[in-house]
Amino acid sequence: MLVYRITDPGMGFRFDDLPHAAIGHQADDAIAHMQVRDAQGMRVGGFGLVIVRAIADELIYNERGNEVTFVKYLRDPAASSS
Repeated sequence: MLVYRITDPGMGFRFDDLPHAAIGHQADDAIAHMQVRDAQGMRVGGFGLVIVRAIADELIYNERGNEVTFVKYLRDPAASSS
């Protein structure tokens, strides 16, 4: 497995406080955050956490929201059918 621990010295974040990010909106409206970004004069984006969530097998955030542990399990080479 791959394990990455990423820490930021900042104040952290809460998912409830991310209206400018796709992760902060319902899955059935994946681009709703773009209206918020446009209104705030932000560049196009806001998909980072959605992409990481799709790739990772586990994302573990600390309570403060300024540290995440990313876990990706790798296929067992012994279990290969080759």
